[in-house]
Amino acid sequence: MAMFFITCASGFEKEAKREILGLLDSNAKVSILFMKGLLLLESEHEDALQILEAANTVYLSHIYPVQQRLEITKSKDNAEKIAEAVEKLNDISESETFAIDCERRGMHDFSSRDVISAVADRIDSKVDLDKPATTVVIQIVQDVCFVGICKSKDIIIKVITAGNKYEERPLNRAEFKLREALEEFGVELKPEWRALDIGAAPGGWTKVLAEQVKEVVAVDPGELADEVKILKNVKHIKKRIENAGRIGKFDIIVDDMNLEPAESAHIMCDLAKLLKGHSFAIMTIKFVTRNRNKHIEGATGILSKCYEIKAIQRMRHNKFETTMFMVKRGNEDD
Repeated sequence: MAMFFITCASGFEKEAKREILGLLDSNAKVSILFMKGLLLLESEHEDALQILEAANTVYLSHIYPVQQRLEITKSKDNAEKIAEAVEKLNDISESETFAIDCERRGMHDFSSRDVISAVADRIDSKVDLDKPATTVVIQIVQDVCFVGICKSKDIIIKVITAGNKYEERPLNRAEFKLREALEEFGVELKPEWRALDIGAAPGGWTKVLAEQVKEVVAVDPGELADEVKILKNVKHIKKRIENAGRIGKFDIIVDDMNLEPAESAHIMCDLAKLLKGHSFAIMTIKFVTRNRNKHIEGATGILSKCYEIKAIQRMRHNKFETTMFMVKRGNEDD
């Protein structure tokens, strides 16, 4: 039986489940996982992936072929446990190139980097982050890990439309979040600035930045909304930020990625070198558990090594998250 880890429009999990079952035969089983926007499909239909890819779907986003469900804990040694599971599945030939796509959701004593490093040490093939022939898929959802090895072309990325009734709302809501943050933190965007927006799709924050700065580099493997795509001063890099390559220096970096706070904070620290001296950064802290103080303290402890934390504030348009305003440490470019 084939198994697929699927992301969908958050809050529309039941609709996405019905959409999948309507396209496949009665042997398909769709489970809604305990975090929003996540599904697991199990199907005996040999063409399930091709059917879902070809269909004009409304709620589906990413479809990842996986082969194993692994029970894990939060302890650090689980990075090696996941690597061992990948090693048992490994059928990547030495002549093939590969990349590792690891996403972690929840609270753990290990990071995505720990997992990627442990897995990479067990594969003898050559890494290619741009056009890998094969992708190792690792999707971690708190105490469960889904692992798979597949041809990179078999990872399907679709555009969520969710019907005209909902299409504009996510973009507009994101706009309000950043507009309020800029106003609250007293950030005046300059017309000569370059801005970096990571986790940009569908483009609400990119749109706000593009209204006032010279250029916005929007980094996200997902699609931008049509009204953002057509903006002449927006450059969309359809990759994760770790694979974006050389993208130059920036006057401001914004991060609204849907990641566990510590992981997002580590990425922001890596990106500090792309900021010009004493430039700004804005990041939302996603509360993936009810322990909000722990999330804030963990992210702050990581970010304070690279940034001076100026403000941490709950926004009117951002009541389920906290927004952090930072300035890069030091006055000189790296």
